[in-house]
Amino acid sequence: MKYVLDISCLDTYASGAKQRFLSLYSELIKNNKNKNFLIIYTSYLDVKKGFNFPNVSFKKNKFSQDNYLKKIISTLYIFFYLTFNSKNLKSVEYFTLPFFKVNNCLTVFTIHDLRIIYFSKSSIKKVAYKLFFKFFL
Repeated sequence: MKYVLDISCLDTYASGAKQRFLSLYSELIKNNKNKNFLIIYTSYLDVKKGFNFPNVSFKKNKFSQDNYLKKIISTLYIFFYLTFNSKNLKSVEYFTLPFFKVNNCLTVFTIHDLRIIYFSKSSIKKVAYKLFFKFFL
């Protein structure tokens, strides 16, 4: 069984999501040597250096997530990749919207920040983000 961690949204900037991934998941992977993990990443973050464990494999996401259109394309790429390679998948954790549920495996989605809905100065953006979040959640 494979546990998939999609960290395509992480880049070189410091963030809570990045720190959580680097600290929590390195310990989780290190302490679960009998489980196989697949880390999906972009070129922004060199995770191979910090996660050089025998139970970890890597898949590079070819698409950046610089804007929302690119995020959607990136997420669709990951979804189709996982769907066509879904044999023995146990769970998939996403760190960014949008995400699409892969059949026959547990899907975990972690929300790190919803401030944009409440603190955006543009009413149009507030409504758009609310609809966006409601649709995907």
